[in-house]
Amino acid sequence: MEKIKLLKNMIASNKKTFHYTFKMMVSLQDQIENMIIPFLEQYQIPSKEKKGISEWIHSSKKKRDSYQKMIEEGFGTLESYF
Repeated sequence: MEKIKLLKNMIASNKKTFHYTFKMMVSLQDQIENMIIPFLEQYQIPSKEKKGISEWIHSSKKKRDSYQKMIEEGFGTLESYF
């Protein structure tokens, strides 16, 4: 019984670590985005390149959200075993 409690605590600890790390990553990506957009406008980057960068930012956000969802499902599956 003690081993199961230990495993549950380890899973909870890993889940918290993931959430805090992911939150920092999201914050960093958002900060970089806030720096890139004014830079693009200031230096009059051609619209084709602006569009490519905007699509890249949008794609990155979608991928990061799907990654978070996948990890959450993994933790949910792992927690259901105990």
